[in-house]
Amino acid sequence: NEHLNMMVSVIFKHHGTLDKFVGDCVMAFWGAPLPQPNHAELAARAALEMIEGLEKLNRKWQSEGRPTLHVGVGINSGEMLFGNIGSEQRMDFTVIGDNVNLGSRLESATKELKAAIVISDATYREIRDLAQVRPLGEISVKGKEERIVVYELLGMRETVPAREAAS
Repeated sequence: NEHLNMMVSVIFKHHGTLDKFVGDCVMAFWGAPLPQPNHAELAARAALEMIEGLEKLNRKWQSEGRPTLHVGVGINSGEMLFGNIGSEQRMDFTVIGDNVNLGSRLESATKELKAAIVISDATYREIRDLAQVRPLGEISVKGKEERIVVYELLGMRETVPAREAAS
């Protein structure tokens, strides 16, 4: 609960929408129900803060002799269907679609890629002027015939440098 509380606080701080908990995983999205032109930036900054927050919790837990946690974050950007989705018996406000699935696949790939935060090329294009990344190449993911270009997100600049903003 301490871990999940921190994660949710970070999501809300960065204007995200908490979707659900899936086991020890947290699903969140940006850009709905209200448009957010900088949705990818907000998600990236939240991901970095989540990893930093978990590192602090792990140091605390280790000093208390408690087990530590390791998580991976996957971020994808693109069109998604959002709204109250479900059945007559139960509905949830959520997002669905191929781009949601790809985000989940990227999160699953973090272990194999030895990267804390994996972002898609679509997300990278949205934040490239702010993001510090390590190219990871192309990967195959379930449900996609073509390989996906991915990056490890390492950091974010506060603002776009003036020379890049002018071009």
